[in-house]
Amino acid sequence: MKSYAFQDLPLKRIKKLAAEFSDADVRESIGEDEDNRAFLFEMPDGSASLMLWNAFHGLMNRLDDDSVRAYAQVQFLRRHGYPVARSMDEIHALVDRCSWPRKGPYTQRPNA
Repeated sequence: MKSYAFQDLPLKRIKKLAAEFSDADVRESIGEDEDNRAFLFEMPDGSASLMLWNAFHGLMNRLDDDSVRAYAQVQFLRRHGYPVARSMDEIHALVDRCSWPRKGPYTQRPNA
């Protein structure tokens, strides 16, 4: 997967470049596995970012200096119906609803 890290690209160019990535490449870049479950965290303005639920450490934000890859990942998650959360309460409800693993002390639900 080609990197566009640290490049200041206009949104139109980001969309065009992101469309060149295959679903297989994007899926691999997400890093999802049995202990890392991907979902979208959506902001009130409608923007979204890839987040992971890690079985040992809980919520993990996937910061990416590659705006093209980050855009491609969000679009992939939307296209494939990945879960969306808009608050910490929704994240914990999502983890419970999907029965995602909780293997570490940082993953226990507050006030559970």
